[in-house]
Amino acid sequence: MKPYLFNFLSHYKNKQYKELFIHFISWFSVLIIFAYISTSLFPSYRSDGLKFRSDNSSFLSSFSNWDGQGYLAIAEKGYNTGWEPHYVFFPGYPYLIKALKPAFFSNVLASGLFISWTAIFLSVIFLYKLIRLDFNHTIAMRSITYMLIFPFSFFFLATYTESVFLLFTVLAFYLLRQQKYIKSGLFGFLTTATRVTGIALIPAMVFEYFDKKNQYQLKKLAITATISILGLLSYMLFLYLTKGNPFYFLEIQKTHFERTQLTFPFKVLLSYIKNFKLQDFFQFRDNTIISLEFIISSIFFFLTLYAWKNVRKSYAIYSFIAWSLPLSTGRTGSMLRYVLILFPCFISLGLLGENKLFHRIYILLSPLLLGIFFLGFINGYWVA
Repeated sequence: MKPYLFNFLSHYKNKQYKELFIHFISWFSVLIIFAYISTSLFPSYRSDGLKFRSDNSSFLSSFSNWDGQGYLAIAEKGYNTGWEPHYVFFPGYPYLIKALKPAFFSNVLASGLFISWTAIFLSVIFLYKLIRLDFNHTIAMRSITYMLIFPFSFFFLATYTESVFLLFTVLAFYLLRQQKYIKSGLFGFLTTATRVTGIALIPAMVFEYFDKKNQYQLKKLAITATISILGLLSYMLFLYLTKGNPFYFLEIQKTHFERTQLTFPFKVLLSYIKNFKLQDFFQFRDNTIISLEFIISSIFFFLTLYAWKNVRKSYAIYSFIAWSLPLSTGRTGSMLRYVLILFPCFISLGLLGENKLFHRIYILLSPLLLGIFFLGFINGYWVA
């Protein structure tokens, strides 16, 4: 991986990569400055009854609100945190924080932020490389820009799994298309060790073989897929040995997160349409979030369909399965951030951005919404 990860200086001399770096640094700097100002000027919402809320007053700790506190707790204490819902969080990200913790004087927050911030930077680079395998520089840049200014992209900077999962996924696809099967499988392993959604990679890899079988060897692809699934199986083995149930993380979803049933994702969306009341959208903050979850879920479904026809079918398969898994539990909860890993949908947006009116609306509206939702999250309010 050395030629890929440590050649940034030569990339920077390239005009196209220089533009990419400037876009990322501009986005990153604006969000960091915005976070500092918002935590200084606006009141923070705190509740002792919520275990995922940061109690530290520094603005950097605000990047670890809500689920971020859970990942840091696992990095600090393992799964013996005294709170069972932590078992819903897969070990890939918190154990990576734990591994790098000594480099940050045992500060898990610093380690977590370093990992998330580095991961989104590398994600941008390799997503650009991946897109350029099929499209020109303009479309690649527009796709990445749309992803960075998406209204919930601030989760890439939080101590959440979005940035590392995106990096592992993009690298798995990129290396697969470079016919580097073992390396692709290793990053596939990291995806399934980070989130159960990582299993969406495997059908996409299989389709990639049957769609372009003259380029891929079935035996090597089978090895890649097998390595990829081992991340999930390793965590399931851990749960079996410690809790007596390899599917304990699903039990936690039922008992603590109201994901009590398996159903078709479209049935969930239809139920929201049936029960939607416009006055509730404006009257209650929680109803506003739920309505936005429905809207974003629906939009990304259609973007996935667009990706099937206009981007790459294997990417669309990954996107559809990764989109379906959280919805199949009966809720749209957290879909506002779950869609961040659906990189094929952002490529679809990049293609749609060739329409000047669409581009102008997105460029004007999305950063405004990003500021509003980031302001809420950074000050301790539930967003996704």
